[in-house]
Amino acid sequence: MVRAVATPMTISRVTDWKLRWLRDLFYTRSRHLAEIRKLRRRLKKANRLIRRDLEQVAEVQRKLLPPENHSIPGVTLAASYTPFVSAGGDYYDIVPLPPSAKNAGQLAIYPRWGAIIADVSGHGPAAAVEVAMLDAILRTYPNLSGGPADVLNYANRHFFSRQIRGSFITAFAANYDPQTSLLTYTNAGHNPPLLKHTDGRLVTEFLDASDGIPLGVDPAHTWVNVEIPMVTGDLLVLYTDGVTEARDSKGEQFGPERLKELIEASDPEPQTIQRAIKQSLVHHRQGTVPKDDQTIVVIQINP
Repeated sequence: MVRAVATPMTISRVTDWKLRWLRDLFYTRSRHLAEIRKLRRRLKKANRLIRRDLEQVAEVQRKLLPPENHSIPGVTLAASYTPFVSAGGDYYDIVPLPPSAKNAGQLAIYPRWGAIIADVSGHGPAAAVEVAMLDAILRTYPNLSGGPADVLNYANRHFFSRQIRGSFITAFAANYDPQTSLLTYTNAGHNPPLLKHTDGRLVTEFLDASDGIPLGVDPAHTWVNVEIPMVTGDLLVLYTDGVTEARDSKGEQFGPERLKELIEASDPEPQTIQRAIKQSLVHHRQGTVPKDDQTIVVIQINP
């Protein structure tokens, strides 16, 4: 048996081949790393642009909502809006209204007012765009002396003509007339608000869901009004499903009954109730990230 003997020339050829291979590998890896660094820089730039655009969308959405110091004669108001991302699908507003037809010409201590809270399906910029669409539709509503059912009927017809992604909107709308001490409301598939009585009964009740089908489901659907008494000192608590469906680390929801118990146990003051709800939500989540927008609106009838 003859053994191959490695001569210096053979070793040199092998060494040269390995060096060339290592050199080519190094250059290839270097090019790949350079491309990766370039892609990372582009990705960072794209992310900055996306964040900037999202912040601009969020800023536009914030301007659609009432300012923090918003005030309406005859009521005390406390509200908070916390989007899941920088922009979201929650919406609310409260505005003064002209006298109703039956009270036209009468001098009222405080004017009528109307309130609405709504939640567009989905999250992020697409939902925020549809919030802007809803706001534009509501601001073109021509009959300010009409009831909340008329408002939702009008919004539903016009939203159907502009739907862009098969979405829907839950909404609760209400009018209050201090002359009659009546709250007139209708519900389009929204979470039932809570009414906290402070006239000695100290009872907190859910308002019926009415015939609640969301906006954007049936173009021919019509909502109806419901009337209930609401007197001086009473509080109306509006919220979106991001509140009651907030989950803790074990997946347990905050739930409507927990919300009701919290409101019953709180002092009858809008800021106190609003802060108590927010603090309780933080405690309930136990550090978990919210999965939905959260809006809370508390309205109290002034004496």
